[in-house]
Amino acid sequence: MTSEPIRHICLADVDHGKWPAPRASAVVVAGGLAHVSGLRATDPHDARTPIPEFVEDQVERIFSNLDRLLRHADLSRERLVAARCYVVDFDRLYARVAGAWSNCIGPGPGPAFTCVGVERLARGALVEMDFIVAA
Repeated sequence: MTSEPIRHICLADVDHGKWPAPRASAVVVAGGLAHVSGLRATDPHDARTPIPEFVEDQVERIFSNLDRLLRHADLSRERLVAARCYVVDFDRLYARVAGAWSNCIGPGPGPAFTCVGVERLARGALVEMDFIVAA
């Protein structure tokens, strides 16, 4: 039995060192699945750019960042298997996050989705998501 090598895609690989990141991969492809680390609504061209104010805009930027990473890994959003969503001020923002999520996913069956409330996120973000994508 041979196993495929595990592929690691780091943000520095995608953005040529522009994003400050912890020692972690942005995407790890193993066992037929791509695991995408938590994404926030940061600007991939300038990490100093403020995160959008409204949670709907943050969700849209997260999906834009996801698409960018997936293209680098030769994958696409259409192969989403699951997502975990972390939301600050859950009671106030959940319905808005769910609506923005639905707009980004589009019609038809969606991937598995879990959303949890958290006390706070890095850089003052209102939402962060990580994903699993079929490779």
